[in-house]
Amino acid sequence: CGSDAVKDGANTEYGRVCNICYAGYFKEKEQCFECGEFKRNVSRYSVLNHNQKICTTCYQRHFNETCPSCSRYRKLIDTEHGKLCSKCHEQGYIPCSSCQKLMPAGVGSQCWDCYWSKRLLHEVKLNTYLFSSEDIKNDYQKFTAWLSTTKGAKTAKLKNNNFIEFFIRCDELWGEIPSYQPLVHEFKPQGLRHNLTVLRWLIETDRVVEDLETKDYVAEQERITKLLGKFDNGLPKEIALYHQELMQKHRSQEIALRTVRLSLQAVVGIYTTMLVKSDCTPNQE
Repeated sequence: CGSDAVKDGANTEYGRVCNICYAGYFKEKEQCFECGEFKRNVSRYSVLNHNQKICTTCYQRHFNETCPSCSRYRKLIDTEHGKLCSKCHEQGYIPCSSCQKLMPAGVGSQCWDCYWSKRLLHEVKLNTYLFSSEDIKNDYQKFTAWLSTTKGAKTAKLKNNNFIEFFIRCDELWGEIPSYQPLVHEFKPQGLRHNLTVLRWLIETDRVVEDLETKDYVAEQERITKLLGKFDNGLPKEIALYHQELMQKHRSQEIALRTVRLSLQAVVGIYTTMLVKSDCTPNQE
Protein backbone atom coordinates (compact mmCIF):
# COMPACT_ATOMS: atom_id res chain seq x y z
CA CYS A 1 0.00 0.00 0.00
CA GLY A 2 3.03 2.31 0.19
CA SER A 3 2.63 2.95 3.93
CA ASP A 4 5.66 3.32 6.21
CA ALA A 5 3.89 1.55 9.07
CA VAL A 6 5.63 -1.80 8.56
CA LYS A 7 7.80 -1.81 11.69
CA ASP A 8 4.98 -3.28 13.80
CA GLY A 9 3.51 -5.24 10.92
CA ALA A 10 3.77 -8.91 9.97
CA ASN A 11 6.16 -11.03 7.94
CA THR A 12 4.88 -12.69 4.75
CA GLU A 13 6.43 -14.69 1.93
CA TYR A 14 6.76 -11.40 0.01
CA GLY A 15 8.34 -9.45 2.86
CA ARG A 16 7.09 -7.34 5.73
CA VAL A 17 3.67 -5.67 5.40
CA CYS A 18 1.60 -3.36 7.60
CA ASN A 19 -1.19 -4.81 9.75
CA ILE A 20 -3.92 -3.43 7.49
CA CYS A 21 -2.52 -5.22 4.42
CA TYR A 22 -1.90 -8.36 6.47
CA ALA A 23 -5.53 -8.48 7.60
CA GLY A 24 -6.79 -7.73 4.08
CA TYR A 25 -4.55 -9.99 1.99
CA PHE A 26 -2.56 -12.53 4.02
CA LYS A 27 -4.60 -13.51 7.08
CA GLU A 28 -6.21 -16.96 6.89
CA LYS A 29 -9.84 -16.84 5.74
CA GLU A 30 -12.72 -17.78 8.05
CA GLN A 31 -16.42 -18.29 7.36
CA CYS A 32 -18.80 -15.46 8.19
CA PHE A 33 -21.73 -16.60 10.36
CA GLU A 34 -24.26 -14.37 8.58
CA CYS A 35 -23.37 -14.37 4.85
CA GLY A 36 -21.57 -17.74 4.82
CA GLU A 37 -18.65 -16.45 2.73
CA PHE A 38 -15.01 -17.12 3.60
CA LYS A 39 -13.24 -13.82 4.30
CA ARG A 40 -10.23 -12.50 6.18
CA ASN A 41 -11.91 -9.62 8.03
CA VAL A 42 -13.99 -11.88 10.32
CA SER A 43 -14.37 -11.04 14.04
CA ARG A 44 -16.73 -11.18 17.02
CA TYR A 45 -18.58 -8.02 18.09
CA SER A 46 -19.97 -7.51 21.59
CA VAL A 47 -22.72 -5.14 20.38
CA LEU A 48 -24.45 -7.92 18.43
CA ASN A 49 -27.05 -10.25 19.87
CA HIS A 50 -24.90 -13.33 19.14
CA ASN A 51 -21.30 -14.34 19.79
CA GLN A 52 -20.50 -15.67 16.29
CA LYS A 53 -17.77 -14.32 14.01
CA ILE A 54 -19.02 -12.15 11.15
CA CYS A 55 -17.29 -10.14 8.41
CA THR A 56 -16.99 -6.34 8.42
CA THR A 57 -19.55 -6.01 5.63
CA CYS A 58 -22.24 -7.86 7.61
CA TYR A 59 -21.38 -5.93 10.78
CA GLN A 60 -21.76 -2.59 9.01
CA ARG A 61 -25.16 -3.58 7.64
CA HIS A 62 -26.50 -3.57 11.20
CA PHE A 63 -25.55 0.04 11.99
CA ASN A 64 -24.21 1.97 8.98
CA GLU A 65 -25.74 3.94 6.13
CA THR A 66 -24.25 6.02 3.30
CA CYS A 67 -23.76 9.65 4.29
CA PRO A 68 -25.51 11.81 1.65
CA SER A 69 -22.80 14.48 2.00
CA CYS A 70 -19.47 12.61 1.86
CA SER A 71 -20.72 9.24 0.50
CA ARG A 72 -18.90 7.38 3.27
CA TYR A 73 -20.57 4.30 4.79
CA ARG A 74 -20.85 5.22 8.48
CA LYS A 75 -23.13 5.54 11.47
CA LEU A 76 -25.41 8.50 10.82
CA ILE A 77 -27.00 10.94 13.24
CA ASP A 78 -30.18 12.99 12.88
CA THR A 79 -29.49 16.69 12.20
CA GLU A 80 -31.49 19.71 11.08
CA HIS A 81 -30.21 18.95 7.54
CA GLY A 82 -31.25 15.29 7.68
CA LYS A 83 -29.10 12.28 8.46
CA LEU A 84 -25.32 12.94 8.31
CA CYS A 85 -22.18 11.37 9.67
CA SER A 86 -20.72 13.13 12.71
CA LYS A 87 -17.76 14.62 10.78
CA CYS A 88 -19.93 16.24 8.10
CA HIS A 89 -22.31 17.55 10.77
CA GLU A 90 -19.64 18.98 13.09
CA GLN A 91 -17.03 20.25 10.63
CA GLY A 92 -19.03 21.01 7.50
CA TYR A 93 -16.72 21.71 4.54
CA ILE A 94 -12.91 21.73 4.72
CA PRO A 95 -10.18 22.26 2.06
CA CYS A 96 -8.56 19.25 0.39
CA SER A 97 -4.95 18.85 1.56
CA SER A 98 -3.78 18.32 -2.04
CA CYS A 99 -5.82 20.62 -4.31
CA GLN A 100 -7.34 22.95 -1.66
CA LYS A 101 -10.86 22.57 -3.05
CA LEU A 102 -13.65 22.58 -0.47
CA MET A 103 -15.12 19.17 0.29
CA PRO A 104 -17.32 17.55 2.98
CA ALA A 105 -15.23 16.87 6.09
CA GLY A 106 -16.33 13.25 6.19
CA VAL A 107 -14.42 12.47 3.00
CA GLY A 108 -11.08 12.65 4.86
CA SER A 109 -7.92 14.62 4.19
CA GLN A 110 -8.21 14.45 0.38
CA CYS A 111 -11.13 15.00 -1.99
CA TRP A 112 -12.40 12.07 -4.03
CA ASP A 113 -10.57 13.17 -7.21
CA CYS A 114 -7.22 13.35 -5.42
CA TYR A 115 -7.93 10.10 -3.58
CA TRP A 116 -8.61 8.16 -6.79
CA SER A 117 -5.68 9.83 -8.57
CA LYS A 118 -3.33 8.72 -5.79
CA ARG A 119 -4.65 5.15 -5.92
CA LEU A 120 -4.34 5.08 -9.71
CA LEU A 121 -0.71 6.26 -9.65
CA HIS A 122 0.17 3.65 -7.04
CA GLU A 123 -1.49 0.84 -9.02
CA VAL A 124 0.17 1.93 -12.27
CA LYS A 125 3.53 1.89 -10.50
CA LEU A 126 2.93 -1.69 -9.33
CA ASN A 127 1.65 -2.87 -12.72
CA THR A 128 4.72 -1.61 -14.58
CA TYR A 129 6.68 -4.44 -12.94
CA LEU A 130 4.68 -6.83 -15.18
CA PHE A 131 6.50 -5.55 -18.28
CA SER A 132 10.11 -6.03 -19.36
CA SER A 133 10.09 -3.46 -22.17
CA GLU A 134 10.58 0.21 -21.30
CA ASP A 135 8.48 1.18 -24.34
CA ILE A 136 5.52 -0.83 -23.04
CA LYS A 137 5.94 0.62 -19.54
CA ASN A 138 5.83 4.14 -20.95
CA ASP A 139 2.86 3.35 -23.21
CA TYR A 140 0.91 1.85 -20.31
CA GLN A 141 1.54 4.97 -18.21
CA LYS A 142 0.48 7.22 -21.09
CA PHE A 143 -2.68 5.15 -21.61
CA THR A 144 -3.73 5.35 -17.95
CA ALA A 145 -3.05 9.10 -17.94
CA TRP A 146 -5.25 9.49 -21.04
CA LEU A 147 -7.95 7.30 -19.49
CA SER A 148 -7.88 9.39 -16.31
CA THR A 149 -8.21 12.61 -18.32
CA THR A 150 -11.08 11.38 -20.50
CA LYS A 151 -13.02 9.21 -18.03
CA GLY A 152 -11.92 10.47 -14.62
CA ALA A 153 -9.44 9.09 -12.08
CA LYS A 154 -12.00 6.79 -10.42
CA THR A 155 -12.97 5.07 -13.68
CA ALA A 156 -9.31 4.80 -14.70
CA LYS A 157 -8.44 3.15 -11.37
CA LEU A 158 -11.33 0.68 -11.54
CA LYS A 159 -11.06 -0.16 -15.27
CA ASN A 160 -7.36 -0.04 -16.22
CA ASN A 161 -6.71 -3.64 -15.16
CA ASN A 162 -9.26 -4.77 -17.76
CA PHE A 163 -6.73 -3.85 -20.45
CA ILE A 164 -3.51 -5.02 -18.76
CA GLU A 165 -3.49 -8.28 -20.78
CA PHE A 166 -3.23 -6.27 -24.01
CA PHE A 167 0.00 -4.62 -22.86
CA ILE A 168 1.38 -7.91 -21.49
CA ARG A 169 0.90 -9.67 -24.84
CA CYS A 170 2.43 -6.77 -26.76
CA ASP A 171 5.37 -6.86 -24.35
CA GLU A 172 5.87 -10.61 -24.86
CA LEU A 173 5.41 -10.61 -28.65
CA TRP A 174 7.00 -7.37 -29.86
CA GLY A 175 8.36 -5.36 -26.92
CA GLU A 176 6.32 -2.45 -28.23
CA ILE A 177 2.87 -1.65 -29.63
CA PRO A 178 3.09 -2.42 -33.37
CA SER A 179 1.06 -1.08 -36.30
CA TYR A 180 -2.60 -1.99 -36.83
CA GLN A 181 -2.03 -4.99 -39.14
CA PRO A 182 -0.02 -7.10 -36.62
CA LEU A 183 -2.47 -6.14 -33.88
CA VAL A 184 -5.56 -7.28 -35.76
CA HIS A 185 -3.88 -10.53 -36.89
CA GLU A 186 -2.84 -11.36 -33.32
CA PHE A 187 -5.87 -10.21 -31.32
CA LYS A 188 -8.47 -10.72 -34.07
CA PRO A 189 -11.35 -8.20 -34.38
CA GLN A 190 -13.11 -9.75 -31.39
CA GLY A 191 -10.02 -9.27 -29.21
CA LEU A 192 -9.65 -5.67 -30.37
CA ARG A 193 -13.31 -5.06 -29.55
CA HIS A 194 -12.55 -6.21 -26.00
CA ASN A 195 -9.69 -3.69 -25.94
CA LEU A 196 -11.66 -0.99 -27.75
CA THR A 197 -10.63 1.69 -25.23
CA VAL A 198 -6.94 1.01 -25.85
CA LEU A 199 -7.53 1.02 -29.60
CA ARG A 200 -9.36 4.35 -29.33
CA TRP A 201 -6.36 5.78 -27.44
CA LEU A 202 -3.95 4.50 -30.10
CA ILE A 203 -6.02 6.05 -32.89
CA GLU A 204 -6.61 9.38 -31.12
CA THR A 205 -2.90 9.76 -30.39
CA ASP A 206 -1.97 8.79 -33.99
CA ARG A 207 -0.10 5.69 -32.83
CA VAL A 208 -1.95 3.45 -35.30
CA VAL A 209 -4.14 3.96 -38.35
CA GLU A 210 -7.18 1.67 -38.49
CA ASP A 211 -7.21 -0.47 -41.64
CA LEU A 212 -10.82 -1.53 -42.23
CA GLU A 213 -9.91 -3.81 -45.16
CA THR A 214 -7.49 -5.82 -43.01
CA LYS A 215 -9.97 -5.84 -40.14
CA ASP A 216 -12.77 -7.24 -42.35
CA TYR A 217 -10.47 -9.87 -43.88
CA VAL A 218 -9.33 -11.17 -40.49
CA ALA A 219 -12.93 -11.12 -39.27
CA GLU A 220 -13.97 -13.37 -42.18
CA GLN A 221 -11.09 -15.72 -41.38
CA GLU A 222 -12.27 -15.89 -37.78
CA ARG A 223 -15.87 -16.64 -38.83
CA ILE A 224 -14.69 -19.44 -41.14
CA THR A 225 -12.66 -20.97 -38.30
CA LYS A 226 -15.72 -20.91 -36.01
CA LEU A 227 -17.88 -22.50 -38.71
CA LEU A 228 -15.46 -25.37 -39.24
CA GLY A 229 -15.12 -25.81 -35.48
CA LYS A 230 -18.80 -26.69 -35.01
CA PHE A 231 -18.16 -30.42 -35.51
CA ASP A 232 -17.19 -32.14 -32.26
CA ASN A 233 -16.24 -35.42 -33.96
CA GLY A 234 -13.99 -33.84 -36.55
CA LEU A 235 -14.58 -32.01 -39.81
CA PRO A 236 -16.51 -34.16 -42.37
CA LYS A 237 -14.43 -35.10 -45.40
CA GLU A 238 -16.80 -33.49 -47.93
CA ILE A 239 -16.73 -30.12 -46.11
CA ALA A 240 -12.93 -30.25 -45.84
CA LEU A 241 -12.62 -30.87 -49.60
CA TYR A 242 -15.17 -28.17 -50.38
CA HIS A 243 -13.27 -25.73 -48.17
CA GLN A 244 -10.03 -26.52 -50.02
CA GLU A 245 -11.72 -25.95 -53.39
CA LEU A 246 -13.20 -22.61 -52.27
CA MET A 247 -9.85 -21.42 -50.88
CA GLN A 248 -8.13 -22.36 -54.13
CA LYS A 249 -10.61 -20.15 -56.00
CA HIS A 250 -10.00 -17.40 -53.48
CA ARG A 251 -6.23 -17.61 -53.93
CA SER A 252 -6.80 -17.42 -57.68
CA GLN A 253 -8.83 -14.24 -57.01
CA GLU A 254 -11.95 -15.80 -58.53
CA ILE A 255 -14.03 -15.25 -55.36
CA ALA A 256 -13.74 -13.11 -52.22
CA LEU A 257 -13.15 -14.55 -48.76
CA ARG A 258 -16.67 -13.44 -47.82
CA THR A 259 -18.01 -15.74 -50.59
CA VAL A 260 -15.99 -18.62 -49.12
CA ARG A 261 -17.57 -18.01 -45.73
CA LEU A 262 -21.13 -17.70 -47.08
CA SER A 263 -20.76 -20.90 -49.15
CA LEU A 264 -19.41 -22.84 -46.17
CA GLN A 265 -22.15 -21.43 -43.97
CA ALA A 266 -24.81 -23.04 -46.16
CA VAL A 267 -23.04 -26.41 -46.19
CA VAL A 268 -22.39 -26.40 -42.44
CA GLY A 269 -26.04 -25.45 -41.93
CA ILE A 270 -27.20 -28.53 -43.89
CA TYR A 271 -24.96 -30.86 -41.89
CA THR A 272 -25.93 -29.45 -38.49
CA THR A 273 -29.66 -28.99 -39.21
CA MET A 274 -30.21 -32.38 -40.88
CA LEU A 275 -27.82 -34.15 -38.46
CA VAL A 276 -25.78 -35.59 -41.32
CA LYS A 277 -23.16 -38.01 -40.02
CA SER A 278 -19.56 -37.21 -40.86
CA ASP A 279 -19.08 -40.52 -42.72
CA CYS A 280 -22.16 -39.98 -44.95
CA THR A 281 -22.36 -38.00 -48.19
CA PRO A 282 -25.56 -35.94 -48.54
CA ASN A 283 -27.65 -36.81 -51.60
CA GLN A 284 -29.94 -34.56 -53.60
CA GLU A 285 -33.02 -35.66 -51.67
